[in-house]
Amino acid sequence: MPVMEGKALLFKYLGGVDAVPVCLGTKDPDEIIRTVKLLEPSFGGVNLEDLSQPKCFRILDTLREEMNIPVWHDDQQGTATIILAGLINAVEVVGKRMSDITIAILGCGSANIATIRNGDGAWEVFQFAEAELIGPNQYKLSRLLRGQAGTEQAMASPVLAGARFVLLDGAVMQSGMSAEQRGLPLNWRYGPAGRPIDDFTYQTMAYTPQGVGLRPLSPVHVRAMRDATNHDLAISWVRRTRIGGDSWAQTEVPLAEASEVYEVDIRDGQQTVRTLQSNVPQITYTAAQQNVDFAGGAPVTPLSIAIYQISESYGRGSAREVTLYV
Repeated sequence: MPVMEGKALLFKYLGGVDAVPVCLGTKDPDEIIRTVKLLEPSFGGVNLEDLSQPKCFRILDTLREEMNIPVWHDDQQGTATIILAGLINAVEVVGKRMSDITIAILGCGSANIATIRNGDGAWEVFQFAEAELIGPNQYKLSRLLRGQAGTEQAMASPVLAGARFVLLDGAVMQSGMSAEQRGLPLNWRYGPAGRPIDDFTYQTMAYTPQGVGLRPLSPVHVRAMRDATNHDLAISWVRRTRIGGDSWAQTEVPLAEASEVYEVDIRDGQQTVRTLQSNVPQITYTAAQQNVDFAGGAPVTPLSIAIYQISESYGRGSAREVTLYV
């Protein structure tokens, strides 16, 4: 609410527009759409805030189509507008033209996001800055930001020709699976949305949902320091979060899990010789443990490890695999 109140003040101060912050106690896109439409008679326009993707696309598209007042999503059009304005001003200040500069994009919010399936069946989420029409229903995507939303392990180079591609716009919705249905083989019917499910155009496929949206992201920024006196190895890392981690005002991203737990596999080649557990993003691999696990004893270098954040509902998250030279 304080953030919304602050933005309402900016509307009045900078634009002379009276704004009222309205926070909704739901994350259901259908409930958001229904509530905003009910409020239409009271307002001259609506500025949507803090809607996660991909549902933000459907919410915005539906409201703009069905309402008679302007609807704007600050995290889509607002972000794009201020970036473009800043770029135009920067080019003017340094006395250059747009054609003289190279633009680097670090983070794209919820814009231009898609997923592609690699040869192993895993889906990589990525974003693109440019889409060039090169033929009928054929686009060339360039300036990619790959491995988004914790899918870096699904990146393939190159992606096979004919790989399945899905644009994550407002047409894509969550399946609504319950936690109890995860891991169960189910029969799915799919076909044109405008036709009944028993229409001849519908087909059936068997699929077992894994609930990968619950999978913790792999840790990052792995560091290691060895004690020169006793050869103990201190290993630390930084956790990531699946949800609510985009605010610059946060000093720490939300945990998004019932408790904070990590497991670290110590590897000798392809074999895991020990698994360490910690409730904080660091562990100590002692010299005594190294002497037991490896014939040569401490100090062990190089050392291969894999770090996982643990979810109570999903289990092990994506691994961060690194080789330490300490």
